Amino acid sequence: MVFLASCSEAPTDPIIQDEEVLSGLQLHFGVTNDRDYAPFAATTIPMVTGGSGVYSYELYQDDQFLGHDPIQTLRFDEVRDYEVTLKVRDAETDSVQTASVMVSALQAPPDLPLEVTVYTANFSGIVPFEASVLAIARGGAEPYSYEVFVDGVSLYETDNAPVWITEEGNHEVIFQVTDANGTMVQDGVSIYGHLPEEEPLMRVNFIAVPQTVEMGKSTGN
Repeated sequence: MVFLASCSEAPTDPIIQDEEVLSGLQLHFGVTNDRDYAPFAATTIPMVTGGSGVYSYELYQDDQFLGHDPIQTLRFDEVRDYEVTLKVRDAETDSVQTASVMVSALQAPPDLPLEVTVYTANFSGIVPFEASVLAIARGGAEPYSYEVFVDGVSLYETDNAPVWITEEGNHEVIFQVTDANGTMVQDGVSIYGHLPEEEPLMRVNFIAVPQTVEMGKSTGN
């Protein structure tokens, strides 16, 4: 589920808009999933138009500054509502737009089966580059153990792996999770490395297995 908030510079006249107003800074902002059982993650989706075309960003979660990258994968571990805010500043005009979205982390039912979802904001890049990949397991019986496979080779035992992409083409990153009862599940993403002369892929932002839940209903892979 994608929930978008938008903010733009309002025209002074609702009928007649001059060229300067039409080219004003506009911000549309959302996340890939705004409601799910805790813990889960979501990637921010910014879209900025107008103005000079040169922007700076500030991303916040519950008023905590997260950095200047507008596209990040954020964790939501506690059962509560979160506010995610993006501020955009036009480098030439110094105008600022701000938009926020609310994200709800729900209480998971006690009988939720073991599941894992893999998240990344780095689906492609010019080689060599580093892709940050996160896996979140829930349900089943804690504690969980993780194993990360890149192109079929076991490299890490962690839930948050920096994957170094050095060759062009698609690379499969798989997280295998085992719970205390020995139940095993897995999920993964494909990351594409391209050469500088290639046409870059559009930076698409979505979770590997998008899920939307309603209160009292379970999500299944």
